[in-house]
Amino acid sequence: MYWQEDSETGGQTVSGEIVDLVFHLQGRELPCDHAWALMNEIREHLPWFGEDPCHGLHLIHPAASGNGWYCPEDAHGITMYLPRRARLTLRIPQERVMEAGLLAGRSLDIDGYPLTVGESEIRFLSLHTTLHARHMLSGAQDPSETSFLAWAAETLEEMGIRCRKMMAGRESVISTPRHSYQTRSLMLANLRQEDAIRIQQLGMGEERRLGCGVFLPHKAVRDLFVEN
Repeated sequence: MYWQEDSETGGQTVSGEIVDLVFHLQGRELPCDHAWALMNEIREHLPWFGEDPCHGLHLIHPAASGNGWYCPEDAHGITMYLPRRARLTLRIPQERVMEAGLLAGRSLDIDGYPLTVGESEIRFLSLHTTLHARHMLSGAQDPSETSFLAWAAETLEEMGIRCRKMMAGRESVISTPRHSYQTRSLMLANLRQEDAIRIQQLGMGEERRLGCGVFLPHKAVRDLFVEN
């Protein structure tokens, strides 16, 4: 844990330049380790997705709060039931929203498990100053939590973002045909609002197209679930 006390600063409105486009989903089952397959299926219909560093994919997670089950750290070959309120969410520039909306009505094949994409809605970025990324690729050579947090602090400083409170969390693996990426979750607390908005817009680290470095408000980390 990295935690320094400091006072909070003022607020501002959310810019609409980068937004989350949230699609309803229909399906029964999905591989826990689905980032690569899902990204490639999206690119079959939206070939431009992932070409800009600001493009981000929110991965789909089980409703752990309901039954206490999480996907294991290395979830290759393990499946989960699709949560009833699961959504497919793309973080993209607002100018791409109409093009991305063409995903509605498409069928996706996620390693043999079908998903049907429903209608979409725009969700603007959050004003919350405590943010959480479920997956973060560290540039540190040492895989320890201490090195991970040091890398995060240095990366934020290079971005001009001041963060005195951060916490590393669960480790997990994202598999691709060439690599298995070891990731950690990361919480950033008590950011300035302008910094919280900026890091949601820019992301942090690499492979946002695979769901890494994509931040959500911490209070909404029951992820991609929308109350009916």
